[in-house]
Amino acid sequence: MMKRLVSTKVVSMLVVVLFAISFAGVAVSGDAQKAPETVVMKGTITAINAETAQVTVLAESGELVTLAGLDVDLKDQNTGDQVIVEFDKDKVIKSITRKAPSHPAQ
Repeated sequence: MMKRLVSTKVVSMLVVVLFAISFAGVAVSGDAQKAPETVVMKGTITAINAETAQVTVLAESGELVTLAGLDVDLKDQNTGDQVIVEFDKDKVIKSITRKAPSHPAQ
C-alpha cells in the first residue's frame, strides 16, 4: 500500500514538471518567431494614393509592397522615385527618404 502511494506521488510530480517544461518551451519558441519591429527596404515608388495615404513600392528584391503613409508627408514623393522606406510589421511607414542618384564614375 505504501509503495503504491509513493509511486502515485512520483508519477504526479513528473506530470506536473513535464507540464511546466512544455509551457516554458512554448514561451521561448514564441519569442524567437517574432518579426522584427522595423523593416528597412530600398525600392522604387510605383504608385501613390493621396486619398488613402498609401504608397506602393517595388523593392529591389522584386517584391511589390503597399504601405500606409499615415504619419509621413508624401507630397515630396513621386512615382518613379528611388526611396529607402522604414516601416513596421503592420506596414505603416515610419520614414521615407529619396535615395541620392548614383553618378557613374567618369
